Amino acid sequence: MEVDVLDKRRFLLITLLIILFLSTAAAATPSRIHAASRIWDQTETIYLDEIPSLVRRARGSVVFLRIYAMYCPYCTQEISILNRYANEFSTHDITVINICRDKTRDDLNNLLNNHQIYFKPYWLQYCEKQRLISMVQQLGGDYTGSIPYTLLFDRSGKPRYEWTGAYGFETYHKRVLELLKH
Repeated sequence: MEVDVLDKRRFLLITLLIILFLSTAAAATPSRIHAASRIWDQTETIYLDEIPSLVRRARGSVVFLRIYAMYCPYCTQEISILNRYANEFSTHDITVINICRDKTRDDLNNLLNNHQIYFKPYWLQYCEKQRLISMVQQLGGDYTGSIPYTLLFDRSGKPRYEWTGAYGFETYHKRVLELLKH
């Protein structure tokens, strides 16, 4: 049985469309930590109005919404905690939305060049601090503009814990385990 040239073209076109769809969907999805965690080597620019939709799309998993800056030593210290989750919680459904609010992405790119990062690093396109505060408040947080700031959502998308400042792995661990149980 001979395959028609038109059938080959249709097959090729459908295959290309599927690949294009899958690659577009992957780029627009917040990073979830799984056993085959990817090492990220590029930042993704995010705009303020995109953050709520990232949180909504991540429903069904425990969500870390983290706001930080590379000039803040406490902020960069917590990056190792998030990486540790990639190793120790690789089979759990945890989404990290880690948003850098530096004015340029240079320091964030330097971090990526010198460390293995297991979550997608977002760089927030510059916006006024008050607009960022308002957006987090609309998500249910009580953000004041200080960093590092963490807001944890349960699987239903409800904000459950938040804190400003650096905390150790044990604090993250206790709260995340509680959210994973429900």
